[in-house]
Amino acid sequence: MAWSNGSGRTSTARWKRIRQQAKHSLNYWCARCGNGEPLELDHIINHRSGGTDDMDNLQWLCVPCHKAKTQQEAAAGRRGKYRRPPKPPLEP
Repeated sequence: MAWSNGSGRTSTARWKRIRQQAKHSLNYWCARCGNGEPLELDHIINHRSGGTDDMDNLQWLCVPCHKAKTQQEAAAGRRGKYRRPPKPPLEP
């Protein structure tokens, strides 16, 4: 999700470092439509579904594509399609 107010985890120093690394490591155009800027860094598999901040789970999306993907993920989450994987049981 795009954080328009600059709050949340996207404003942390850690995320800013990841974003800079992604600018140098990943193709800097929209992975869906191929358009240019403005671009937002997107998790291919979102955190809620078990995704990580690894470069192989990140892609650049233009604002309209990122918004559409986020809406699709939110709708799928409401339908119960994306659920966090269960944690393994603790061993005694």
